[in-house]
Amino acid sequence: MSAQWFWRSQPIVLVVDDDPTTRLLANAALRRLDVDIVEAATGAEALSQARRHRPNLVLLDVGLPDTSGFQVCEQLRSDQDSSEVPILFVTGLDDLKSIHRAYETGATDFMTKPVNWSILAERVRYMLRSAREHALLRDREEQLAVAQRAAKLGSWRVDLQSGSCEASTSTLGMLGLTDSTPFDINRFSEGAQAADRPRVERALHNLTNDGRSFRLDFRYRTPEGSERFLALSGDAHLDASGALLGCAGGCQDLTERKMRDDQLRFLTSYDPVTGLANRSLFEEHLASAVRHDAANDVQSAVILVTLPNLRIDTLPVGARGADQVLQEIAARLSHLAAAGFGSSDHDGPPPVLARTGEHEFGLVVRDVPDLGALGDLVSTIQFAACQPVTVDQRRIATMTAAGVALHPQDGPSASALIAAAGHAARTAEQTGVGSWHFFDVSQQVAARRRLSVVTRLREALENGDIDLALQAKFDAAARRICGFEALARLKTADGQSISPAEFVPVAESIGVIDRLSDWVFDRVAQIYIESGPSLPPIAANLSPVQLGRPGIAERILGRLEGCGVGTNNVQVEVTESALLDHPDVAVAELALLRDNGVSIALDDFGTGYASLSTLHQLPIDILKIDRSFVMEVDSDDRAATVVRSVVDLAHGLGIEVVAEGVETEKQADVLTQMKVDQLQGYWLARPAPIDDALSLIGADPGRD
Repeated sequence: MSAQWFWRSQPIVLVVDDDPTTRLLANAALRRLDVDIVEAATGAEALSQARRHRPNLVLLDVGLPDTSGFQVCEQLRSDQDSSEVPILFVTGLDDLKSIHRAYETGATDFMTKPVNWSILAERVRYMLRSAREHALLRDREEQLAVAQRAAKLGSWRVDLQSGSCEASTSTLGMLGLTDSTPFDINRFSEGAQAADRPRVERALHNLTNDGRSFRLDFRYRTPEGSERFLALSGDAHLDASGALLGCAGGCQDLTERKMRDDQLRFLTSYDPVTGLANRSLFEEHLASAVRHDAANDVQSAVILVTLPNLRIDTLPVGARGADQVLQEIAARLSHLAAAGFGSSDHDGPPPVLARTGEHEFGLVVRDVPDLGALGDLVSTIQFAACQPVTVDQRRIATMTAAGVALHPQDGPSASALIAAAGHAARTAEQTGVGSWHFFDVSQQVAARRRLSVVTRLREALENGDIDLALQAKFDAAARRICGFEALARLKTADGQSISPAEFVPVAESIGVIDRLSDWVFDRVAQIYIESGPSLPPIAANLSPVQLGRPGIAERILGRLEGCGVGTNNVQVEVTESALLDHPDVAVAELALLRDNGVSIALDDFGTGYASLSTLHQLPIDILKIDRSFVMEVDSDDRAATVVRSVVDLAHGLGIEVVAEGVETEKQADVLTQMKVDQLQGYWLARPAPIDDALSLIGADPGRD
């Protein structure tokens, strides 16, 4: 590929996708790159457009109506004119097999849907620039190859008239052959690694059949298994009339040079102990994030995590042991950085982790979704870093402190942000072990509150320091208790209540919601064991996060079986949003619970997106009408009409109806007249400790 191809005034990008919306979005994202865009909706159209326009880059979807993107990629690579054009797969497939297949067929890069179009545009910009630079480099290397052949660094020749092939001793040595080994030009392609072999075969074929000169680099494996990086070139030998008589070329072993280049690149950019980016590369990533923020109106963060007790002179394991501690902590943080915020709501890239000091790690976090999520990430990082490390059978305890700075408010440049985060980290060290601080004090209140909830929740789960309250549900006609709802309760160290609306989302975000749910189900089972099987059913809540993961049903059934409690004693309550976030998984999990005797209640009906017309499709036994309708049922005709319609339809489907949020006797009477099955609310009974709630069985409601 000639470098002149990339000297067009406007590069051409071929967008191949059968979805018109995706092509439209790609057009919008790439227009600002000053490129011409050509579109194709099928594989055949893509190949035709490639031959006609000779694009500088191809955006290629895997799923096409007439063929697969993999086959299109293979055909593009088999064409001399497009054999080295950058190809970026943009697809909804993200499994390792598909990614491996893409690279095997010749993809340059791979990007999964849903696409962050801003990031895609930057990646395209980089790939175009890289391809142009690569083409320029290839031209220069071809000129250098002439000098190398003149110096006889390695040579070979083929006489097409006689069919003889010869190679110099140095060339044979590069190929792992001896002077006595018969040489054939196909030795180059036979030893080439699988991904490079088609290019080598194509170049040799074009040279020996059409007289096309070539220059390429490729990875080669000798018969003994040694891997080498070779440069191969070939030129045609023509007679006076232009007839092809033979060809000759040069071969150079670039293995040592490549190793030196790689080593130099590593030493200048990476920490030799942990393998993480060093401070210099960290600052480059941060500078890039600063530029990205300005261009996209987003904010980035710098997190510096210090290990103040991890000094060589204070450790009983010496310098080597200190390195092992750093390596273990680096591995933990690398895993967390790769996971990022662990949420599909975050479209940014995962944080960049670096070793920025002797006992300090840094992270660059792009596209910060909100300060709460950032606080959760810092808390998780600190929790991982402060776990003891075992070295030579010694447990080395580590202490952490962290500082956080935000761009642009805490500094305009990479150096200013690092300084701000460092100042915040030092402040955290003075505050105490496990502390962290924002550089800007005005931003600390919400994050500190969240951190305190995180800390308290972890402590409570570890120590079993969570309370369970029960709120009674009453048969509407008899006004007698017919069930309970189990509600987890958490308090601060000084006894102040923390709302479930605050600590449940925190439990979801830091990954302990399953532990909290297990505790609730275990406690409910214990109540039945202590009170006997005649106790009315108790309902426990499942979060959308849990219901979106396969296996939650088996987890609950297993815990109930392990405790010896019948499934008919337990109900599970879920919200509408839990069914909508991951509908297929949620419905399957609820159906499994229901098939095994667990009743399913749809909570807060009317606040989400579930409609009356879809109720028959859901595996539910009970429908709980949201308090927003109940509170106006005796004063608003429209609210009353909605409730009446829900009751009639639910009963027609064999679904019981519970009205929650009943706060007056009049509301209770109206709902009873509408034939609501059960009532729940403060007028009847407030959430109460277990013994107090159970003592209400048989008592009249509305007297507390």
